[in-house]
Amino acid sequence: MLTVLIYIFSVLSLPFGVVSLLLWYKHRQWRRKLEPKFNQSTFCRRSGSEIVRTILDANQLNELPVLQGLHSKDNFFSPTQGKHGKVYLSPEHYNYQSLRTLAVAAHECGHAINFYFKQKVSYLKISQIAYIIFYIFLVSVVFTLRLFKINIWLYFISFFPYLVSIVFRLLEENKATYQGVKMLEKYNLIINEEKDFVKQYLNSNFLDYVYKSLFGIFGWNVGMVLVIINNISLLAKK
Repeated sequence: MLTVLIYIFSVLSLPFGVVSLLLWYKHRQWRRKLEPKFNQSTFCRRSGSEIVRTILDANQLNELPVLQGLHSKDNFFSPTQGKHGKVYLSPEHYNYQSLRTLAVAAHECGHAINFYFKQKVSYLKISQIAYIIFYIFLVSVVFTLRLFKINIWLYFISFFPYLVSIVFRLLEENKATYQGVKMLEKYNLIINEEKDFVKQYLNSNFLDYVYKSLFGIFGWNVGMVLVIINNISLLAKK
């Protein structure tokens, strides 16, 4: 039976691995196409922090600080109840203006507006909580490696919070992009010639999340195979 499970999960892992690689290649092609416009000046002539501040203030989110991150990937919204969250922008976006900065700033504003005004239950929070539960299951698997079959069940169950985390994260990213672009239009921070780039750049970011999620599912299947092999070795020692 365990050998059959190895075969099943090995076969299941293949399509996720192949599709994630294809999407990764598509993502790289898309980015290369957009790259020449990354540092192009914008119509509004505002830095990333100024764009975020303008949108947040216009939506009664004056208390949310806009902070400079430490690294190039430090672009994110840190949610906290009671309108006390934080928006972080990387050094390359915080004090500078470019088309890419316009897209990134709008997207992070989209997260904040969705969290405080547009969602009764935050997709971002659901995703974060589900991922924490998934991580707890993984730790439990490590501590039960010597317990026959128990770790198989723990690892198998871990897939469900992991899947919930992926689905709600993708929903959140998609809605943040929609809301961010809507805010740029509403407050006259973008012109039609820039809108196409912003949408394509943010959609390429979404594709990045998709291929990484599929690769994560591929990795989960591989992990399942390893857990089953561990159980076979335990059975052989009995």
